[in-house]
Amino acid sequence: MRKVPKEGDDIMKKLWGYKLTLFLTIIAILAAGCSPNNPNNVETNAPSEPTHNPFESNEEENRDIKVSTQSEISLNANKIVVTIKNIGLDNVSFGLEYEIQILNNGRWEFFYKDETVDSIGIYLEKGESYDQIINLNENINWDIDGTYRIIKKINEKQYISNEFNLIP
Repeated sequence: MRKVPKEGDDIMKKLWGYKLTLFLTIIAILAAGCSPNNPNNVETNAPSEPTHNPFESNEEENRDIKVSTQSEISLNANKIVVTIKNIGLDNVSFGLEYEIQILNNGRWEFFYKDETVDSIGIYLEKGESYDQIINLNENINWDIDGTYRIIKKINEKQYISNEFNLIP
């Protein structure tokens, strides 16, 4: 005995087919979104900063920007003048942020980072320079004579530094 198709059977089959297609499409999209872009499961939480020590001087990277301070500064001094000069062809930008490290047994170690500086942008065209004054008596315990370096971030990806000696 043969079943006689009813009036809505074709519509139901098409509707079922659409539902199945939609369901499989959603599953495929979810599976693609959840699959790793890294098939070898290598850790991808890389830092946004350079992987090398950004505070190590690299003459090739820094050849277009010159930073200088007095080479010897008395422990009784009130300030350090940091001069940044653009000797390259392109404009450079930086802020007032800085870090100071101290040389201890041949290794650079963190000494001080100013967290209170205003967030402003300074732009230097070719040949221009900027003098940043760092007050030594504010929030820094300068009771250790020795070799220090000041570090500045330039162009959001590059670091420059200059050494100075604190003397009694």
